[in-house]
Amino acid sequence: MFRQKSPVVLGLIALLALLVLAPAGQTSRAQAAPTHFVEIAANDIAAARTLDLNPILAVDYSSFQRLELDSDDLNRLEISGVPYVLDETAGILQVGRYQFDPAVAGEPALPAGMRAADNQPGFRFVQFTGPTNDAWLDSISAAGMPILQYYPHYTYLVWDEGRQLSGLESSPFIRWTGLLHPAYKQAEELDTMAGRISNVDVMFYNDGNIGRTLNQLEALGAEILNVFPAQPDQAFFDAIVRLDAGQLDRVAQINTVLWLGYSGAEPILDDEMSDQIVAGNTPGN
Repeated sequence: MFRQKSPVVLGLIALLALLVLAPAGQTSRAQAAPTHFVEIAANDIAAARTLDLNPILAVDYSSFQRLELDSDDLNRLEISGVPYVLDETAGILQVGRYQFDPAVAGEPALPAGMRAADNQPGFRFVQFTGPTNDAWLDSISAAGMPILQYYPHYTYLVWDEGRQLSGLESSPFIRWTGLLHPAYKQAEELDTMAGRISNVDVMFYNDGNIGRTLNQLEALGAEILNVFPAQPDQAFFDAIVRLDAGQLDRVAQINTVLWLGYSGAEPILDDEMSDQIVAGNTPGN
């Protein structure tokens, strides 16, 4: 059978049975050796139990079980011949030009001044251990953090007004949490642009005061050319601006800004953008 250590029953998870099997004194995931996520079909679980595996985490999805294994247990499973599927990209987070496993390798090295501050409202990533269910996501929303976007793999972007997530970070189904740093926000196409750039698309979060974000842009010398909702629910807005290239980093440092890109040589007209919003063809979708 699987050797189970420190089982934890989570009342908020109604659909999945989840057991935490790691010792209480284990190192944090960011300091741990790489682990491996495998999925074993329900019909093969009985055979897998005979291997005396010691999963770090085991989640029952009814039709299959998802296990987090160390390298020794993965090798034992491979040799046994018990069928399984290895989820090779489970821990990889893809955001803009960056791709990394935050819980194993840590966050990437970033340019000076391009890291987010942890002491102010802003965007935060929540990476789950695997496919989510409504109860997991509801626990985030119940903490007062709107879920805004999905990022590969098993990661959601939320708006955190100030360490609201701190009470959930130790939850077994949360693999890692971290900030959306300014370095992640800028599209690569802007890297080679110089001088004053027309039609920079600044996508930003509607925190209830879009005027404040627009004022921050203008304070950096941006000329606001157009502003419109980026999606029907108006959670995000786009501001098309004319801006000095030397101010791009400072725009990325505005906490409500999600993304900066180049919208093209021609200005975006209101009627054209209305059509794009209806079609769902907006940055981030």
